[in-house]
Amino acid sequence: MIFTSKTSSCNLQTFSAYLSKLTLIMASNFALALLPVPLVALSAYTLYHSYNSIQNVRAYEEPAERAAKYSNIAEDALNQTRTTEGAGAIAVCISA
Repeated sequence: MIFTSKTSSCNLQTFSAYLSKLTLIMASNFALALLPVPLVALSAYTLYHSYNSIQNVRAYEEPAERAAKYSNIAEDALNQTRTTEGAGAIAVCISA
C-alpha cells in the first residue's frame, strides 16, 4: 500500500514523482507512435510524383526510342532515364 498514516507526506511525494515520470514516458511513447504518420505521408507523396514522372516519360518513350536508333547519346539518355525513374519508384516502395 502506498499511503500510510505515519509517512503519508513522504509517500505522496514519491507517488507524485512516480506519476510525473509515468506521464513523461507516456508522452514520449505517444510521440514515437505518431512518428510514422508523416513518414508514410511523405512516402505516399513521393510515390505519387514518381508515378507521374514515369507516366510523363512513357508519353515520350516512342519518339525517344526512334531517336535512340540513330544516336548512341539518345540511347544512353533513354536508358539512364528509365533506370532513374524505376530505381526511384522501387526505393519509395521499399521505404514505405
